[in-house]
Amino acid sequence: MTKKEAIQKPTSSDTGKKSQSGAGGWRSVYIQRVQAHYPRVFSHREVKPLKVGIRDDMLADAAARRLPVPPKHLVLALSKLTKTPRYLRALVAGGPRYDLNGQPCGEVTAEEQENARMLLANLKSHGKKKRFTDQSDAIATSGYFILCNVMFYRCVL
Repeated sequence: MTKKEAIQKPTSSDTGKKSQSGAGGWRSVYIQRVQAHYPRVFSHREVKPLKVGIRDDMLADAAARRLPVPPKHLVLALSKLTKTPRYLRALVAGGPRYDLNGQPCGEVTAEEQENARMLLANLKSHGKKKRFTDQSDAIATSGYFILCNVMFYRCVL
């Protein structure tokens, strides 16, 4: 790959891939579209564990209110939200779950807390691997080779 090709290589934001950062889920187009209709569910300031089955409640409510949001976008927004580190940390902390109106509705079980803890650990380890891969890609495309802890320079003009 030439230097010109490396410079023109599209970034993850250009290709539409989701961001790997913790806030990536919150920058999701789906969350931004749905947030106005369900501010208690998609509150960035106060992330709370959601009621088990809130997806069905949300789909029924959206149909009853005739919201201009496709059902698929509601489902994708919930999926993005429940995979964010902030949401997983809220599950790990335990406590009550909340419905569409912000009312307590059930509790987070010990098993759900443990599952969230494992998902959060996997997310963190995946992020470290991704950062390492990104650094390796950057080194490979920058015109430098690293071999046996010795740096060899390659001039790319």
